[in-house]
Amino acid sequence: MVVTSVSGHLMELEFPAETKNWRATSDAVLFDQPVRKIVKDAAIEKNLMQEARNATHLVCWLDCDREGENISYEVIQVCLSVNPRLRVLRARFSSLTQRDLQGALNTLGAPDEKSSLAVDARQEIDLRIGSVFTRWQTKLLRERFQGIQKIVSYGPCQFPTLGFVVSRYWEHKGFTPEQFHFISLEHKTDGSFVKFKWARDRIYDLTSAALMYQRCCEDGQLKIKKVTRKSKSKWRPVPLATVELQKLAARHLRFGSEKTMRIAETLYQETVLSYPRTETDLFTMTDGELQNLIKIQATDDNHTWAPYASNLLNPAANKYQRPRVGRHDDKAHPPIHPTKSGGHLTGDKKLLYELVSRHFLACCSKDALADEVVVYGECGEEDFSTSGQTIVAKNYLEVYTYDRWSDSTIPNYEEGEIITPTSCTLNDGTTTAPPLLAEVDLIATMDRNQIGTDATIAQHIKTIKDRGYVTVENMIYTPTKLGLALVEAYDVMGFAALSLPKLRAAMEADLSQIVSGRRSHGDVVATYVSRYREIFSEVQSKKSLLVDIVSRWYPASEVVVRVVTEVLSVCGSCGQKGQLVDSGTDEDVQQSFKCVHCDILHPLPRGVFRPKGFSCPLCNFEVLDVASDKTPDKVTHQLCPHCFSNPPAGEIENHAVMGSMRCFQCVHESCALAGKTQKVWSCPNRNCGQDLSLSRSKHTDDTYWIGCKGYKTHKCPHSVNFPRGAVVTLLPQKCPAHGASLVKIQFRFGVHNAEWMMYCEPDFSVVTCCWCEQRFDGSIQVKGYQPGTRGGRLHTPVGSIPSQSNPLQQLNRVGLGARNPGPPPQRAPEQTGSAPKCACNLECDLRTANTEANRGRQFFICKKGGDQKCNFFVWASEYIPDQNIPRCTCNESCIVKTAATEANKGRRFAKCATGKCGFFEWLNQ
Repeated sequence: MVVTSVSGHLMELEFPAETKNWRATSDAVLFDQPVRKIVKDAAIEKNLMQEARNATHLVCWLDCDREGENISYEVIQVCLSVNPRLRVLRARFSSLTQRDLQGALNTLGAPDEKSSLAVDARQEIDLRIGSVFTRWQTKLLRERFQGIQKIVSYGPCQFPTLGFVVSRYWEHKGFTPEQFHFISLEHKTDGSFVKFKWARDRIYDLTSAALMYQRCCEDGQLKIKKVTRKSKSKWRPVPLATVELQKLAARHLRFGSEKTMRIAETLYQETVLSYPRTETDLFTMTDGELQNLIKIQATDDNHTWAPYASNLLNPAANKYQRPRVGRHDDKAHPPIHPTKSGGHLTGDKKLLYELVSRHFLACCSKDALADEVVVYGECGEEDFSTSGQTIVAKNYLEVYTYDRWSDSTIPNYEEGEIITPTSCTLNDGTTTAPPLLAEVDLIATMDRNQIGTDATIAQHIKTIKDRGYVTVENMIYTPTKLGLALVEAYDVMGFAALSLPKLRAAMEADLSQIVSGRRSHGDVVATYVSRYREIFSEVQSKKSLLVDIVSRWYPASEVVVRVVTEVLSVCGSCGQKGQLVDSGTDEDVQQSFKCVHCDILHPLPRGVFRPKGFSCPLCNFEVLDVASDKTPDKVTHQLCPHCFSNPPAGEIENHAVMGSMRCFQCVHESCALAGKTQKVWSCPNRNCGQDLSLSRSKHTDDTYWIGCKGYKTHKCPHSVNFPRGAVVTLLPQKCPAHGASLVKIQFRFGVHNAEWMMYCEPDFSVVTCCWCEQRFDGSIQVKGYQPGTRGGRLHTPVGSIPSQSNPLQQLNRVGLGARNPGPPPQRAPEQTGSAPKCACNLECDLRTANTEANRGRQFFICKKGGDQKCNFFVWASEYIPDQNIPRCTCNESCIVKTAATEANKGRRFAKCATGKCGFFEWLNQ
């Protein structure tokens, strides 16, 4: 068994690379753009692939919560990509004790796909909503107001978190103090001074208070009506969960939540603390296991609480008691507790370790006990009371120094006794405003309203601080001008729900329905994307309200339009000359083409521009040559000022996404500057997901190639090179083997190899699939990836397509393959019900061999293509669909063969179809 690990999520969601240009991409487009998961850490991915190649089983020991299931499926995806035959299992455990781990190993099961899909849905919804609103807000406000320079982000959890801070701020700011009145009665005896509390507590009418006070003064005596004596307990804390740890650290150590979790993660990595992200507040360990943890605290003299821990282990002292059972169990991790001695720790790590250790020992102790006396009396028809207590047993309070409980003695009053108060006064007070939100209260409020999880609450709080929405002083949160303006603006626009927790709580409830199977991933995503799309559309229509409200807090930026070039090129709308101008703010300068007559700005990228003297056939704007600022004399490409930010539909791939079209990206046939980049196929390389496109050089007309768009973002090497001088045209027909578009290659006689012409039509052209082609001396070069059989290309020729579905068949006289290919391999008719299942649990394809030794012989093979195909293979003549054939240890149907050795000639036997498990059995036995 090989054990390895990952560091949190292995993958993250992202939009296509074309959408990264904020100015060139419509914000609302991100509601619909495809998203894909990419691996964040190539080193971890490489390690997983390396271990998976030679493995037979994959057991996922990830956290037993939704996030853990999602990470499990990320690991599964990577491992199956190199070894699709892996048997995947899931271990479920709640702690790292030997008993739990052994139990998990004995009860391995399948991973929970529904829980993983719930996380996928949340991630996708958050990405789409956050990206759309963040881009729109940032572009709208940053270019209009001074002082707004950061990203003005929005997040479905981040914004309600800000809403809590702003709501408390306005409660505090708008509070009106009110005067109240109360009667105070005191009694002094030898050695004691007792205050009696008025049963009414306070009243706000002075006249009424004065009348009641007058009756008390006229009576002048307090009659003891009742005396109660009872035992009282102060409960020890429940085991420690993440949210409670953050609150305790904020209250007692003055640590922010982000700092608390950072230190706790470090202590976990140093193996002195258990995993610090858990919702569980109950222990499933045995008493023996808990006492072993207490023993660790007792044996380190550097712990000031070591003597108390030793006393807990002393049976004679009878101090130990099993911890209380809380109400939460995430089935993933035990409560936070110390796992090793921390005597070597210093600074903040020592303080946090001490908090956790004392809390754990308090959990394993008995409740504190006291005797309480409550005295009730009457004076002038008004009721008063006082109380006192005597600590009987401090128990957990001896170690848990963060709680306070003290003695308060009072005289031994007897029922029916009449005493004369030492003083009776009428006092005034004033109500006080609710305090600004402290971090401990913010954490509790977020937890109560289901905003974030135990793992993300600290990150959401950190985000509103980093974005400049709040300031923090002495753990007290105050919203900034920007935070106040955003919440107020959305409230005025009628979208207060965006800063309230109800919408997020509803989404969390729907995600739970994915886990229970009542709703699907796609249904929940579509519901909330549609809901937020409607909100965004209305918000856009009311953007003037947002601008007006923000303008009350921030001065407007001075938008400067500076003419760079007086005469640049011709406007296609009016035929007049336009200018090159710089517009925008000092922080965000935007170059644009400005038509003086139309008074319209057309955004341009940064660079040096010169008129081309050529009009765009689509919009009549004069095309510009573009050069870099660093090399102004070297033209890199051309663009049309209008088409650059308004790509015409049908003339560019993903035109709604790109929004920044250069001429070489255009596919317009009549334009000499068009690069004619056209999609050929989706890149089959795993973890890429971009398109393969046919391109023509923008410098020469006789160089074509197929490249992957993923090269710019993650250096995907997949490409196809064609001989220079050959003209390549993309055809609408598809290759039957894998769906890539066919291409027509026009060779030139006298330029290209004369022997190639034997494969061409009389006009020296050939129709082919780049990934099937094996002729032309390798001059059609596929680089970076070759699909199909391992180490080779696909061998299904275009000529094998039935003529009625392939009108281009007549263009190829010879077809693809070898020089003298012989009859092309024909795919056998589809078999249903009688074919074996491969290791992928799919019904196999029946095919016909075309090799010299076995030409015409049929065989079964996995129907998947490329590296996804398992190595199942059996000759059709050797496969017998017999219900009595045994299953191998891979739990798959065996294949039946006939022995050819002298000793066993003619005997039939069953064996593993893949040969992996080595199963063998004579059928007559």
